[in-house]
Amino acid sequence: MEQTQEQVLKNLFRSLDKSAKETTTALAGANIRHGFIGGYATSLLGGLILTRDIDIIVDAEPSDTRNLLLQAHPGFRLTQSNKLVFVDGEESIPIELLRGGSTRQLKLPDANTVSLLSVTASSRPGRIENTPIPILAPAVLVLTKIKRWVFAAESTRPQSIRKAQRDVQDIEVILDWLAKNNLHIDLGSYPDKPKEDLLSGVRKLHQMHANLRPLLETTLEAKDFALINN
Repeated sequence: MEQTQEQVLKNLFRSLDKSAKETTTALAGANIRHGFIGGYATSLLGGLILTRDIDIIVDAEPSDTRNLLLQAHPGFRLTQSNKLVFVDGEESIPIELLRGGSTRQLKLPDANTVSLLSVTASSRPGRIENTPIPILAPAVLVLTKIKRWVFAAESTRPQSIRKAQRDVQDIEVILDWLAKNNLHIDLGSYPDKPKEDLLSGVRKLHQMHANLRPLLETTLEAKDFALINN
């Protein structure tokens, strides 16, 4: 029998979704505000790239959060290199816990204040069941993706080229989601990174990827689009 797209996606992302469910259950139970970012978050907006790990910003020290997860469920384990993973059968999903904020090296959004989107079973049938998954609000998530893409955008190294290509695909998914939901890229909700730096990345994307220009024009506020289109 031919599988439906929902069944295919459920099978492909099964271990990732289970890891996310157990992670958010434990963190919510401890009142730790958190949001999934990166490729996994993008997949919950319609992205089809199968990521191999899960990235989460947390409003707590990552070391303390890791210890909490290790005690919360037997699936959480440490590798020989002291990396946190969630083991589901033969699958081992790396879990990266990150602390955002302007004083942190990566300058990720602060999980304490940034807007989140709760992805539910009704919005992602076949992926999400009874436990809603909080992801970084797409209006900000896209900026974190653009920020990462900038570092690899002009590299000639094969690995960096592939990474940049995947980032552009994810960016397109998020921009498309924003456009369909009549929302705009929210530069003001990422105070941990100077607006000038964020606009510089958006401008570079606009210059290098003509296919994304219509989506950028649709999802940027008019005043911001004018700034990158000069």
